[in-house]
Amino acid sequence: MNDVFDIRSDLLKLRKTILPMRDLLYRIINSERLHIPAEQKAYFNDIYDHLIKLTSMVEANRDMTSDMRQLPFTQRQSDELYYDDINNYLLYFHPSHLCRRVIWDEL
Repeated sequence: MNDVFDIRSDLLKLRKTILPMRDLLYRIINSERLHIPAEQKAYFNDIYDHLIKLTSMVEANRDMTSDMRQLPFTQRQSDELYYDDINNYLLYFHPSHLCRRVIWDEL
């Protein structure tokens, strides 16, 4: 579980690095004040596309680590519900309970 937290921490650091770079490149590419030659603009657009892909990959991995953190709790809840169902089933069909039902139905 500590590995998941470490990975998530690394992803957050990476995200904090990528997002400002992406925003800056967007401003540079779409700026009317800067006169960037077409050759360089194509280069910046390529970098910007890579940063967008990296951002989506980081977000997807953050979501996955979040799901991985919640998995033990979800599994535990599922197990508890399963055992509650079994206990209720066993109690319902327990011989003493069946006798009570038969007696109650006769009254």
